[in-house]
Amino acid sequence: MTKLRKYEKTERKIDLFDEKKALENAKGNVSMVEFARRLCLCLDERNLNEADLCRDLKLGKASVNAYVKAEQIPNADKIIKMANYFNVSTDYLLGLSNFKSTKDDWKIVNKVTGLNDYAIEVLNEFKKNAKNEKEEDNVFTSSQILKTINYLISKEPESKVFEYIGSYLWHTYDTTSNLYYVNESTKELELKATDDVKIIRDKQSGEDLIIPSSQFNKLFILNMEEQLYKLEEEIRRKKE
Repeated sequence: MTKLRKYEKTERKIDLFDEKKALENAKGNVSMVEFARRLCLCLDERNLNEADLCRDLKLGKASVNAYVKAEQIPNADKIIKMANYFNVSTDYLLGLSNFKSTKDDWKIVNKVTGLNDYAIEVLNEFKKNAKNEKEEDNVFTSSQILKTINYLISKEPESKVFEYIGSYLWHTYDTTSNLYYVNESTKELELKATDDVKIIRDKQSGEDLIIPSSQFNKLFILNMEEQLYKLEEEIRRKKE
């Protein structure tokens, strides 16, 4: 794995990456543009610059400059060298996959679960730590974290805890009206709302609820809390 080098703070290459200009340089070749973008990301993530790449892989300065501008794309041998250098898969560098890891078992986990590299790495660390840790009072251990994750995932079809968390974190707004659409069935109703209030329909009673916009997202948290209370009660009953 490439040893990281320290530099004074500079602008990231990806922040300077001009996709429109890159597409012009690539004469419309989207694959070349994506390779250039991923190359910039890899350099930034490892705090490296073009000079490092030239020196460590014995590449010409003009060639590397052309790669990051999407004016050229390296041949297969150089792409493999770059992938090994950055410790990512060639598919990631070429934009064929968003999964970076070269580990075959991690690729299988990604394919089966959809978890990304970082999520798999974090879970793997929890698993490693769980083997050596001892349970202590007032300390939530890695094994308990894994146990909680497994439990919540297994209960998700009924509890919808992750669904409520996701709704809170990743909600989307209409860019013109700034109105939140709970789902397609409430869309027409939502159009009657203003920036100050939201109107949603209670699925059980069929009644319309008027809620201040500032409180709207908190509904998801309240729903999540309610489900967590139910799960806690279920766990308590099983222990009795």
